[in-house]
Amino acid sequence: MWIVTFAAIIWLIALCSLPIDSCEGEWVGWVLPRKKYRFTNIYYPYDMTRFVFQATITRFNKLKLTNSNTHILATLDKLGQNHDLDLAKSKEKICQQMDGLKRARAKHNDLLSKHASHGNCTSACLEELASSRREVYELKKASHPGFVISFDNLDIRLQRKNMTMHAQNQDFHWINHQMVENRISGAHLDAERPKANLQEVSNLKFIPSIEDQQRQRTNYIILASRIMVNYFKALEPLKEVCIQHIPHKYTKEMSQKSKKVVIH
Repeated sequence: MWIVTFAAIIWLIALCSLPIDSCEGEWVGWVLPRKKYRFTNIYYPYDMTRFVFQATITRFNKLKLTNSNTHILATLDKLGQNHDLDLAKSKEKICQQMDGLKRARAKHNDLLSKHASHGNCTSACLEELASSRREVYELKKASHPGFVISFDNLDIRLQRKNMTMHAQNQDFHWINHQMVENRISGAHLDAERPKANLQEVSNLKFIPSIEDQQRQRTNYIILASRIMVNYFKALEPLKEVCIQHIPHKYTKEMSQKSKKVVIH
């Protein structure tokens, strides 16, 4: 009996040590050790049915080597639970804020129509209109910054050395999604109408001014100093006092860490 048990242990260790890329089999799940709580990918050959695998896991569970197959699946469900909770909360928050902003805009438009019919508005009318405009601006400024969903794909082709009817070449296409919250919100910007008619904008508006040229010269100085302290050893002691990023309006916000949530 001890020989069978020892052989079973050796077989389990061999399975757990199989690398992902070199295994010629099908993925069946995860094995969760009882003490270390570390996940290990398990593959099984094509001549071993899923029923045999589950029976093997059950037998190892009785030997206190692994958890049962039912517990493994329950643990996977628990780990994957609420994986997109942050995305759902952000979406719900944005919808609520957009509804509030829509009502505030409707109220402001009604006031504009009301005051447009007045010959001479009083100070109370002007204050009411300014308060409505201020409310719309504050709601836009305090709204959620928004988010983007980025993804990256991984394509793997598994080629068989000896191809059979049950062992064919396989293509794996995996993709990972993640939600990245915007560090800077553009909700307070006016998106209802353009700032000017492009046909009426003079070409002089696109010519760099003296201030633009001075600002560009400062940016070149920062970029050149970063290069010089990296390639000239005599200037290497000045690397700590060298400006690493060009200062701009949103320097403080962009220096913060992005909030990323994996939603695959």
